[in-house]
Amino acid sequence: MLMKKPKLLLYGIDGGQSTYLLEMVNKGKLPGFARMMKEGVYFSDMMSTFPTISPTCWASIYTGAVPKVHSAVCSNLHYKTAHPGEIHSSYKSENITAERFWETAGKQGIRCLVIDTLGAGHVKAPNVTHIRGGVGDKPSKIPAFSCSLSYPENIPAYIAENTVDKHIGIDVEKEKNVFILKHKHDGKVVIEDFTWTFIITDSGIQIGSNMGTAQAAIPTTVHNWTDVMSRSIMTVEGFPVKFHFRAYVLEHDKENRIYKIVFTGACNLMNEVYPSDYAKIFTEFPEITDMIGSTPKTFDDSLGFYNRWKTMVIEWAMENENYDIIVVYSDSLDVVNHTYSGFKEGTWYSPTITKEIAEQYYENLYNVEGNMVEWLMDHAVGEDTQFCVCSDHGGIGCPEGYMTIYALADAGLLVFDEETDKQRTFENYFDFQRLHNNNPGIIWEKTKAYPTGCCYVNVNLKGREPTGSVPTEQFDDTVAEIIRALHKYDPDPDGPYSIAFAVSGEQAGFFGLGGDLCGDVVFGLAGSRVGGCYGGVHAHQIPSARVKTGGDMRPFCIFMGSKFKKNVILDRPADLTDIAPTLCFAAGMPQPKDATGGVMFAAFADEY
Repeated sequence: MLMKKPKLLLYGIDGGQSTYLLEMVNKGKLPGFARMMKEGVYFSDMMSTFPTISPTCWASIYTGAVPKVHSAVCSNLHYKTAHPGEIHSSYKSENITAERFWETAGKQGIRCLVIDTLGAGHVKAPNVTHIRGGVGDKPSKIPAFSCSLSYPENIPAYIAENTVDKHIGIDVEKEKNVFILKHKHDGKVVIEDFTWTFIITDSGIQIGSNMGTAQAAIPTTVHNWTDVMSRSIMTVEGFPVKFHFRAYVLEHDKENRIYKIVFTGACNLMNEVYPSDYAKIFTEFPEITDMIGSTPKTFDDSLGFYNRWKTMVIEWAMENENYDIIVVYSDSLDVVNHTYSGFKEGTWYSPTITKEIAEQYYENLYNVEGNMVEWLMDHAVGEDTQFCVCSDHGGIGCPEGYMTIYALADAGLLVFDEETDKQRTFENYFDFQRLHNNNPGIIWEKTKAYPTGCCYVNVNLKGREPTGSVPTEQFDDTVAEIIRALHKYDPDPDGPYSIAFAVSGEQAGFFGLGGDLCGDVVFGLAGSRVGGCYGGVHAHQIPSARVKTGGDMRPFCIFMGSKFKKNVILDRPADLTDIAPTLCFAAGMPQPKDATGGVMFAAFADEY
């Protein structure tokens, strides 16, 4: 059967770092990415959006617009007329106010497929098929978990690590070398208890949904995965749904008869596909749709399995549908940023994780994604396909945190009660958690300013906030006090200066910010040892932030197709808001309705 390949293909990978990718390719590594760079054009100085946090950045990529236009000015949004602790999520696409490029195309009759794309769901645009990525508004995930099983009488079997807590119990038949694990769920996703059976053998563990399937299973040896295990389970909607799992044998201690098995989570795709008619088709594809991070290997492997499921969806779509636009997303690379960037850069220390180990984790995960890039090149890119692989931001392994709420407290702008003030430690610092639920630890009648989002501070203004204490006539003076307080506070006085800028919200247009959701004061951190506690290795940092240890906030972007140059690295300024306009122009698609970015003509081959 002749496959209908898309005219426009975008693969977005969260957290990919430009300089790391370029450095590794120059060393002869990451062959998947290297191949695409050889066949396309690479932007080595791509600038992220500010703040450098995922929902803000991806909204700019998808809409071609700056945050003031699309409204995702941070991952958490705060309206100044509400209580300081009231927030809304920009991960929910109903809070995005600009059209994504596929919505603009869909309204013009162009068919689009969007797979697992951050913040892409909820909006029911015509001619657009959404899969996961926030489509459903109901819980749909059976969480991943790991269980430790022991055969000796004096060591009980137990769940070692799990995200469903007391909703799992274990029954053990020790005399038969059989363990039976029973799932007991609370009715949020499924309403049927179900079991897993483990038969311990000398060579491995046979795993199945019951005794019969376990006995028929091939033993899974230590550090290996089972095949996909599919089973129908009754859901809260009142009908059974097929869920797909894999299990990984993490420990098989025959001498002490102690065993550990890790299970992936599973997703109810009947709640995660729009239009829903497609859900029954995609549910049948025999591969997992969730990852697990118990170890770097289980995360890398399960990402590969999940990517395989995505390829099944894409193959089916090309064989059976007429999509001109396909958009796919992965959140993988940001995992290594948050978990290992400091170890790779030598700024975090652990007795078990060395710089060399961290570098291997990085390379492994980039290779997994490089494999996906190669699959797309081989199977989804046709003669007329314009293809882009991009990330949204990089990362910096910062050992210090810029604690905004303490900067304000030190200046007397935010006042804690006596007991809360004693708990001012790094471990107890969380802007949103401290402010959320009307935290009584803040004395609001004495507080003149409060932090919100990762880079904003608001005046606690009378007549606006319900907690307001600052008269209107003192607004400008309070803004000036806040800016001085932010500059004065420096968690790393021996290192580079932390603050890159701090300005009033009405002057934040140079970063594409402003409007009602923007703070009264906006600030950003320079490339240094100091990052934000909220967002950590990225978010507070300006898009051009980088450090000598290797951290860099700049994302990568590669274009490939008949319209683009080949084997070219463009070391010139570019912006996330330029990606969609450039890709749409190359593919002959309509421009995103609300775009503020432009077409990067320097990427095009001379004949175009």
